[in-house]
Amino acid sequence: QTDNRIEELRKEFLEYKQRKEMEMLEMNTRVAELSGEFDDCQKERQGLERMVDEATQANSKHSLHFGQILMSVENLFLRCTSQRKAIQHFLEIKEEEGAKGGPDEENADDNEESFKRKKQLAIKQLNVILNYLKDFKEITNELRREKRNQQQPTRQHDDMDKVVVHSSQDQRDRSAGKANGKSAEKDNGDAGATAANKDPSKFASSGGKEPSKFSSKS
Repeated sequence: QTDNRIEELRKEFLEYKQRKEMEMLEMNTRVAELSGEFDDCQKERQGLERMVDEATQANSKHSLHFGQILMSVENLFLRCTSQRKAIQHFLEIKEEEGAKGGPDEENADDNEESFKRKKQLAIKQLNVILNYLKDFKEITNELRREKRNQQQPTRQHDDMDKVVVHSSQDQRDRSAGKANGKSAEKDNGDAGATAANKDPSKFASSGGKEPSKFSSKS
């Protein structure tokens, strides 16, 4: 009986040992799987941290650019409104701010609300700057039109002067041609009269023309 009990206990021990070994193998397999998942999670975490750093840097750059744009718009707005007070397009913004209670009414808003408020103010200032640019463009076009209108009579007067100069030159040329013709006829008449006074018989025999030297020799 004792030997049977010992045999049973040995069998139970072997069965227990086998079960525990199988459980250890399963646990080791599970640990390996969890270790792999842990490594994957570490890699994913590093990738997400990298993305967060890149997003933070991009957000900082965008905030910097946005601040620069706001400063540029503010400077242009002040240049338009302070140096040209006769044109009062900026009164529209002041009226809207007065109706809403001023820009500093909600100082406790978060960054997103502050961003939206600054963006809306910048858009309104840009609209005011656009109105000033339209006015300046109209003024420039008006000055150019006046300058062209002033230059047209001057050009017409210059063209008339050129026409008058050419006409006077043509008249002088014609007068000079006529004078030269009359002078040549007078010279021919004087030469014929001189020849007749020297030898009237020769002049009469030649038909009123001066005899040639060659004909007299012959």
